[in-house]
Amino acid sequence: MSRNFAALLRVTCDRKMARRANKQLKTVCKKAHAQHKNVEAVIQQQFDDQAKLEKRREKRRRQRKRKRMEKEGDDTKEGEKEEEKEQTEDEADPFDDENYTVKQFEEEAERMRKKRMGTELDEDEREIRHLEAKLRKKGRKKGKKELEEENGDELDELEKAILGGGEND
Repeated sequence: MSRNFAALLRVTCDRKMARRANKQLKTVCKKAHAQHKNVEAVIQQQFDDQAKLEKRREKRRRQRKRKRMEKEGDDTKEGEKEEEKEQTEDEADPFDDENYTVKQFEEEAERMRKKRMGTELDEDEREIRHLEAKLRKKGRKKGKKELEEENGDELDELEKAILGGGEND
């Protein structure tokens, strides 16, 4: 009783492929007739166009990959430069200098504090922008309900004013 379902799938697939090929052939024939060309010439041109498109896609893929690699390389290079700069600063440690004054120490401490605060501010600003975007999205969803509720409150107030004014008369 066991059947070979793979064979059944393949049969329908073959029929599907045949229908697709016939449809493509009909469209190519119509195109050739409209261009007053031989069907073979149109098919050859179509294959050439597909090859060109594939080459273009591959070229774009390689360019995107190269840019991505360069960007990652730039990031690592910048990080290496910063590390080298820090190493040179550490080597020429101003704290070891006998002529290092309190004023210079305070200036250095101020620079370090500003640098640290700048990075913290950038992170905070990024977080604020992210949260604002979330609020805007939620506002769009809830905005309709809130508007309906606000309009409902106004209608209730109008009804009270009208009914209240009618009861006093």
